[in-house]
Amino acid sequence: GNNKLIKMDVKPVLDSLVSGINLKNVTGIHLDVEPHTFKDYKGNEAKYMGLYVKMLKDAAAFCSSKGIKLSVSIPLYYPEDALKEIYAVCDKVYLMAYEKPDIDFIEKKTTEEFKLGKDKTVIALRAEDFNTRHEMEVFISKLSEKLKTDRFALHDLSRIVDLDQGQLNNNRLKEDK
Repeated sequence: GNNKLIKMDVKPVLDSLVSGINLKNVTGIHLDVEPHTFKDYKGNEAKYMGLYVKMLKDAAAFCSSKGIKLSVSIPLYYPEDALKEIYAVCDKVYLMAYEKPDIDFIEKKTTEEFKLGKDKTVIALRAEDFNTRHEMEVFISKLSEKLKTDRFALHDLSRIVDLDQGQLNNNRLKEDK
């Protein structure tokens, strides 16, 4: 989750993370590095995507040497050339389908990713994008049917618990005021 990794040599960082850990109990490393969050991303997209892909290639080589898998989280709008490279080096790609729970929109925005690797693609959703747990579950069921996938991840378990307890939307209403 450290966006600075994009500008660093990732191998020493990953080495330090796994130092002293029995990797027999580890199946993989998940990187949530988001170059699109840098203030100067617009206008420098190619530069950041290049750095991001290089970081992923280095991380993939590290993971391969340790016998573990690499997964990443990305938004729905990365350029096609970067997507091809991301899918080539990652074992799983979590698509952050946040803020717009619209089945047709998500279908349209994930077409390229599913073409690149349906078996590698996981749709990540957020509890705060729904009013109730039931609404979220119905949405997932319909989206699953539309995309012909059962690969979903839910961001932030504590927010799902809050949604179950009716507190998430109460907190959101307070924040909106």
